[in-house]
Amino acid sequence: MRRTLTRVVFASAVLLLPLFAGTARACQCLPLPPPYEAFRKAKVVFTGKAINANVPPADQLRAQGYTAIESVFRFVVEESFKGVSTAEVEVTAGNTGTSCYWGGFEVGESYLIYGYDFPDSPLTNGALPFAGACTRSNVLAWAQDELHYLRSMLRGAREPRVYGSVTRVDNSLSEELSVPTPLKGVKVVVEGGGRRFVAVTDERGRYSLAKVPDGRYKARPLLPDKYRLYFPGGEEFILGASEEPEYPRQIRHGASAYASFRVGWKNDLSGRVLDSEGTLVKRAEPALYHFPTRSAPPLLIIKGGVFNVVDWKYQFYGLTPGRYVPSVSIEAPFKSGPRQLRFYYPGTTNPNEAGEVDVRESGSFAGMDVKLPPPYLVREIEGVAVWPDGRPLVKGSVRLAGGERLEEGETVYVWDDTDEQGRFSLQGFVGAEYWVSASVNTFGMKTADGKDLWDSGVRELNSRPLKVTVGKVNEPLRLVIQPPEGVRVDGKR
Repeated sequence: MRRTLTRVVFASAVLLLPLFAGTARACQCLPLPPPYEAFRKAKVVFTGKAINANVPPADQLRAQGYTAIESVFRFVVEESFKGVSTAEVEVTAGNTGTSCYWGGFEVGESYLIYGYDFPDSPLTNGALPFAGACTRSNVLAWAQDELHYLRSMLRGAREPRVYGSVTRVDNSLSEELSVPTPLKGVKVVVEGGGRRFVAVTDERGRYSLAKVPDGRYKARPLLPDKYRLYFPGGEEFILGASEEPEYPRQIRHGASAYASFRVGWKNDLSGRVLDSEGTLVKRAEPALYHFPTRSAPPLLIIKGGVFNVVDWKYQFYGLTPGRYVPSVSIEAPFKSGPRQLRFYYPGTTNPNEAGEVDVRESGSFAGMDVKLPPPYLVREIEGVAVWPDGRPLVKGSVRLAGGERLEEGETVYVWDDTDEQGRFSLQGFVGAEYWVSASVNTFGMKTADGKDLWDSGVRELNSRPLKVTVGKVNEPLRLVIQPPEGVRVDGKR
């Protein structure tokens, strides 16, 4: 998927963003500083196109045990704001082995880059500026408001007291790409301490307030009913605070505040995936296509929507109004050979026979079920995972894989956790040949001489894999985890 939003919202709440708008990172950052402050602290600030990436491929990282390797990207400079006087410049996006590494930049894409000193850089010894996670670096198309304020600052304009933008997240109907649409005429309310201030966005979606007294405030846009506001629903900040508040730490503080909001259409498209007998399929990868004309091939618009494991439905949110063809793909190690197959709504492998859904600005477009044609059937593979003495394996993991050993590149098709009785239930396709195995991490397990098994390098224990060809009726399985000799499990050896 082409990335379009590299800046990330860090929060403990669920992030409801359409999947074509970017991917959230797993680590936590303190609130990002406003553009003026980010500029002052940065070593370099520029816009440029990424032309080269020096990032080890995933298989190399796995072979090296996910060793922290620094990723380096080269840019052709398009506009320099600070610290850059050359036509090309390199930055680091961080270490691939850290929890805050987010994948870096995409070659061919243009960005607004804020680069900082990075003294802990293992490869470049701090020679390259750091522009990865927890910086304001962003895809250029999504940073137009920041460019405006940076240019204003260099012209000598004072930083507004409160400023930002309101942008609608649209998806293109011609390629797999999200598009920023500035919203004009939206009121942004800033409230706190009994005070209320209102700004209105201009033709480029920007707003600003010059005079807001010190205090604690929350900013939020007032939106028409046809829009939904993506997380966060409001931005809190403290104006005039010289020190960071102890709690909650995610509240911004300082002489000014920057609050931008991402908005989407208030619509959703959803449906179930059924096998040829009408049984719910619990694993599928949804996507949306668009037909420019019926004589043209379908265009992939969104790959990887939400597959909700609570009610087993695929879901898409915030779609740009238009006509879409829902689809799902399945993958299984069928005995005739591993296959990945795509099915189009309402249930065909032929895109010319697919049905379209007319999605409007708002509303729920539900019940768009995709039924797999014969002979595709699913069945449950059930069983229990235990220790050698018969005790259930609690909070272990069971997987259906394509090979006997989970070696480099081996596919895991389905996985699930065991319950308090060690039971598991995994869904596979009839006629597919899986290897079933259980595993558990070694936290708290001790050797006979009291040494921690995890610290000794043994991070996981696995059962002997069982080879299973899924039929319409399947016998229960029994998977046994055998700990190394002398290792105590739950206080027993």
